[in-house]
Amino acid sequence: LVGMFYGAKRFDLVRAVVRYALVRAMGLGAVMSALFFVTAPYLAAMFTEDPRIRALSVQYIRTIAFAYPFFPLSMITGRCLQGLGHGSPELILTLLRVLLIAVPLACVFTFWLHKPAHYTWISIVVASWTSAAVAGVWLRVGLRRALVESV
Repeated sequence: LVGMFYGAKRFDLVRAVVRYALVRAMGLGAVMSALFFVTAPYLAAMFTEDPRIRALSVQYIRTIAFAYPFFPLSMITGRCLQGLGHGSPELILTLLRVLLIAVPLACVFTFWLHKPAHYTWISIVVASWTSAAVAGVWLRVGLRRALVESV
């Protein structure tokens, strides 16, 4: 829809579609985050009876749940910018999140600081927050630039 409205020079509708998608997706992410956080012990119990694995699973689910609301921002940004004619932002945001932040941060926590596995999951959350912030700025700049270029 972004590409269609951009091609039709309906920037009011481009912004409306982007806002609609972001609010709904991040809201759904927040609801799912809360749901997973609350039901983590039950989810873990479905897969194992080992109390140590359950404890790790619950810790993982409850940590990663804090990233769920932010995943849609990066994904929607990539797709919206693709609709505006820029195909690489989604790839760059994924590389930023995974290869430039999460993996190095997890290595620092694990190998240099000798932290437990929980810190690896924290690195994933931090990477998600960071890439979402970059995505938000990139989307704002991309929308503004598309408006200026088409005038």
